[in-house]
Amino acid sequence: MVESFIPVRYLKPHYSTKMCKAHYRYICQFYEKSMFEDICNELSVPVQFLLSDDNWVSNEFVYDYFAKLKEKTGDANVWENIGVFTLTAEAMNPLEYYLIKSMPTYANLWMVASIKDKLNQITGTKLEVRRPGHFEFSTYLRGADVPHAGVCDNTIGILKSLQLLHDLDKIEVSHPKCIHSGGDVCRFVITYSALGYWKKVIAGSAIYF
Repeated sequence: MVESFIPVRYLKPHYSTKMCKAHYRYICQFYEKSMFEDICNELSVPVQFLLSDDNWVSNEFVYDYFAKLKEKTGDANVWENIGVFTLTAEAMNPLEYYLIKSMPTYANLWMVASIKDKLNQITGTKLEVRRPGHFEFSTYLRGADVPHAGVCDNTIGILKSLQLLHDLDKIEVSHPKCIHSGGDVCRFVITYSALGYWKKVIAGSAIYF
């Protein structure tokens, strides 16, 4: 089995590898495919292991993996930039992209919060506020393990990517509380204007009536 060649410390089921395809495609588009391969080789984790949706890696692996990404790209904001890329047509297969793009903004905000909860065992997610143009959720520690600070940056990037996905008039993402800055939870506050989006939806619907 492939797992037998991977360092044991990397195999605890803390994070799903489902999002690694977006990381891979980001590196292939803005850097070189070999960069991702080099990172995997240096960490003794096969490329195909990370590109499979069915595998899990440890919190320790994420720390080492994030450190390698920053080192190789030379980009201090690489986690947020990958997040912004995650919901683009270049990062997803066509069917996934079409389905997500067809969903209204508030549904995608809830989807981001829900998927974040399901794809990791380090933090849980709690919905705080949901109303038109305003959405807030918090993540809390499930145990003693603390996620890499880049996970917060990546989440912010994914949330910001909704502006391009839905052609929003604007979106603002703030992170007023963070466990890496002494907070008891990480809180994400999103305010947005989707007036232009809904005008297009209504105009498109009018064609059929």
